[in-house]
Amino acid sequence: MVESGLPTEKRRYSIFHLLWVVPWIALAIDAWAPIGDNSFLWHIRAGQLQIDAGSVLTTDPFSFTKGGEIWLTQSWLADAFYRWGEIHTGLGFVPWMLLAISGLTFVGIGLIAYLANPNPAATALILILATISLLSFLVPRPV
Repeated sequence: MVESGLPTEKRRYSIFHLLWVVPWIALAIDAWAPIGDNSFLWHIRAGQLQIDAGSVLTTDPFSFTKGGEIWLTQSWLADAFYRWGEIHTGLGFVPWMLLAISGLTFVGIGLIAYLANPNPAATALILILATISLLSFLVPRPV
Protein backbone atom coordinates (compact mmCIF):
# COMPACT_ATOMS: atom_id res chain seq x y z
CA MET A 1 0.00 0.00 0.00
CA VAL A 2 1.28 3.46 -0.88
CA GLU A 3 0.47 6.57 1.15
CA SER A 4 1.70 10.01 0.21
CA GLY A 5 3.60 8.46 -2.65
CA LEU A 6 5.91 6.56 -0.25
CA PRO A 7 5.76 2.77 0.10
CA THR A 8 5.08 1.53 3.63
CA GLU A 9 7.51 -0.94 5.12
CA LYS A 10 6.44 -4.30 6.36
CA ARG A 11 6.52 -4.60 10.15
CA ARG A 12 9.55 -6.66 11.13
CA TYR A 13 8.64 -7.37 14.75
CA SER A 14 5.55 -8.85 16.31
CA ILE A 15 4.22 -9.07 19.85
CA PHE A 16 5.90 -12.48 20.08
CA HIS A 17 9.29 -10.87 19.46
CA LEU A 18 8.52 -8.47 22.30
CA LEU A 19 7.72 -11.40 24.58
CA TRP A 20 11.32 -12.58 24.20
CA VAL A 21 12.19 -9.68 26.50
CA VAL A 22 10.12 -11.10 29.39
CA PRO A 23 12.81 -13.54 30.63
CA TRP A 24 15.43 -10.79 30.64
CA ILE A 25 13.23 -8.48 32.70
CA ALA A 26 12.48 -11.27 35.19
CA LEU A 27 16.16 -12.21 35.32
CA ALA A 28 17.27 -8.62 35.99
CA ILE A 29 14.71 -8.26 38.78
CA ASP A 30 15.77 -11.58 40.32
CA ALA A 31 19.50 -10.88 40.00
CA TRP A 32 19.23 -7.69 42.06
CA ALA A 33 16.94 -9.20 44.71
CA PRO A 34 18.42 -9.71 48.19
CA ILE A 35 20.47 -12.88 48.59
CA GLY A 36 18.25 -15.49 50.19
CA ASP A 37 20.62 -18.41 49.81
CA ASN A 38 21.90 -19.44 53.22
CA SER A 39 25.01 -21.26 51.97
CA PHE A 40 26.42 -18.53 49.74
CA LEU A 41 28.35 -16.77 52.50
CA TRP A 42 29.68 -20.14 53.65
CA HIS A 43 31.19 -20.58 50.17
CA ILE A 44 32.86 -17.17 50.45
CA ARG A 45 34.39 -18.19 53.78
CA ALA A 46 35.54 -21.53 52.35
CA GLY A 47 37.16 -19.62 49.50
CA GLN A 48 38.93 -17.35 51.99
CA LEU A 49 40.30 -20.32 53.93
CA GLN A 50 41.50 -22.02 50.74
CA ILE A 51 43.15 -18.89 49.35
CA ASP A 52 44.85 -18.20 52.68
CA ALA A 53 46.10 -21.81 52.92
CA GLY A 54 47.03 -21.99 49.24
CA SER A 55 45.31 -25.37 48.92
CA VAL A 56 41.92 -27.01 48.75
CA LEU A 57 40.22 -27.83 52.07
CA THR A 58 40.75 -31.47 53.03
CA THR A 59 39.53 -31.33 56.64
CA ASP A 60 36.33 -29.85 58.06
CA PRO A 61 37.06 -26.34 59.37
CA PHE A 62 33.45 -25.43 60.18
CA SER A 63 31.65 -27.86 62.47
CA PHE A 64 32.43 -28.25 66.12
CA THR A 65 31.27 -31.89 66.20
CA LYS A 66 33.24 -33.07 63.15
CA GLY A 67 36.03 -30.49 63.07
CA GLY A 68 39.24 -31.82 61.59
CA GLU A 69 37.64 -34.86 59.97
CA ILE A 70 38.12 -35.63 56.27
CA TRP A 71 36.41 -33.07 54.06
CA LEU A 72 35.61 -33.31 50.35
CA THR A 73 35.59 -29.90 48.67
CA GLN A 74 33.47 -30.17 45.54
CA SER A 75 33.29 -26.52 44.53
CA TRP A 76 36.72 -25.17 45.44
CA LEU A 77 37.09 -23.13 42.26
CA ALA A 78 33.70 -21.45 42.71
CA ASP A 79 34.57 -20.82 46.38
CA ALA A 80 37.82 -19.11 45.36
CA PHE A 81 35.99 -17.06 42.70
CA TYR A 82 33.37 -15.96 45.24
CA ARG A 83 36.08 -14.88 47.67
CA TRP A 84 37.94 -13.03 44.91
CA GLY A 85 34.72 -11.24 43.93
CA GLU A 86 33.94 -10.39 47.54
CA ILE A 87 37.44 -8.96 48.08
CA HIS A 88 37.21 -6.71 45.02
CA THR A 89 33.53 -5.67 45.01
CA GLY A 90 31.99 -6.69 48.30
CA LEU A 91 28.90 -8.55 47.20
CA GLY A 92 28.48 -6.26 44.18
CA PHE A 93 29.61 -8.99 41.80
CA VAL A 94 26.67 -11.28 42.63
CA PRO A 95 23.94 -9.66 40.46
CA TRP A 96 26.30 -9.41 37.48
CA MET A 97 27.38 -13.03 37.90
CA LEU A 98 23.76 -14.16 38.08
CA LEU A 99 22.87 -12.06 35.06
CA ALA A 100 25.74 -13.49 32.99
CA ILE A 101 25.34 -17.16 33.89
CA SER A 102 21.55 -17.16 33.82
CA GLY A 103 21.54 -15.06 30.67
CA LEU A 104 23.67 -17.65 28.90
CA THR A 105 21.25 -20.32 30.07
CA PHE A 106 18.28 -18.43 28.60
CA VAL A 107 20.14 -17.76 25.36
CA GLY A 108 20.84 -21.50 25.06
CA ILE A 109 17.21 -22.41 25.74
CA GLY A 110 16.00 -19.80 23.26
CA LEU A 111 18.41 -20.95 20.55
CA ILE A 112 17.47 -24.59 20.98
CA ALA A 113 13.77 -23.71 20.89
CA TYR A 114 14.16 -21.52 17.81
CA LEU A 115 16.27 -24.07 15.95
CA ALA A 116 13.73 -26.79 16.72
CA ASN A 117 10.85 -24.62 15.50
CA PRO A 118 11.71 -21.23 13.97
CA ASN A 119 8.46 -19.70 15.12
CA PRO A 120 8.75 -16.53 17.25
CA ALA A 121 5.53 -17.34 19.13
CA ALA A 122 6.69 -20.84 20.10
CA THR A 123 10.13 -19.57 21.12
CA ALA A 124 8.59 -16.80 23.22
CA LEU A 125 6.29 -19.31 24.95
CA ILE A 126 9.19 -21.66 25.71
CA LEU A 127 11.30 -18.80 27.09
CA ILE A 128 8.47 -17.62 29.32
CA LEU A 129 7.84 -21.16 30.59
CA ALA A 130 11.58 -21.64 31.17
CA THR A 131 11.67 -18.37 33.12
CA ILE A 132 8.80 -19.46 35.34
CA SER A 133 10.44 -22.86 35.88
CA LEU A 134 14.01 -21.69 36.46
CA LEU A 135 13.69 -18.40 38.32
CA SER A 136 13.60 -19.99 41.76
CA PHE A 137 16.78 -21.96 40.97
CA LEU A 138 18.87 -18.93 39.97
CA VAL A 139 20.89 -18.55 43.14
CA PRO A 140 24.48 -17.35 43.67
CA ARG A 141 26.07 -20.66 44.61
CA PRO A 142 27.23 -23.79 42.86
CA VAL A 143 24.32 -26.19 42.60
